[in-house]
Amino acid sequence: MPIVTDPYIVEFDVHGVVLGQEFINRYFYSCIDVTDAIDDVIDAFHDHVIPSQLAIMSNQAAVLRIVGQSIRGSVAFAQHVLTETGLVAGDCLPPYAAWDYTLLRGGARERNGYKRIAGVPEAMQNNGVRTVGAAPDLDAFADVIGNTFSIGLVQFGPVIRRTKINHATQNPPVYYTCSGAAYSKLGTQNTRKFGHGR
Repeated sequence: MPIVTDPYIVEFDVHGVVLGQEFINRYFYSCIDVTDAIDDVIDAFHDHVIPSQLAIMSNQAAVLRIVGQSIRGSVAFAQHVLTETGLVAGDCLPPYAAWDYTLLRGGARERNGYKRIAGVPEAMQNNGVRTVGAAPDLDAFADVIGNTFSIGLVQFGPVIRRTKINHATQNPPVYYTCSGAAYSKLGTQNTRKFGHGR
């Protein structure tokens, strides 16, 4: 199985709000060169991911900050405060509605990862199915989160985090390669229902 052995892994927590309800999207990337320039890494991650994420979010949703933390190879930590709203005007579905994405496993015996993006615009779906006009932006976001970003010659690649394997807790967590990402469907997430706070 393709376990990631890169010496550096960073976690990015993207905090935001949809109709007054908090959301967090968590991303993991690895690279072969250890660096403590975490502010530069956060900026590069932002420029790679956030514009495409905002393109599939309602303007009643916003990204408020990105927290970056090294979880292998360093102890660097920083956060950047933002106020960037979604780019799609009109009504917004409830916070528990989310665009579902699959992070594709890098090996046949491994499991996929998943990403769920809240702030679904009413205009981008019809009876729970994405519209034809929404497809290009939704597919573009899949391409973004399934691919690398760079700082100079250093490339950061997405990885899939596993905290349990065959019901056994992994401490520390194990990280696996990601071969890409694909749009799945318009789904829901129970933890984002009103009153759950996430």
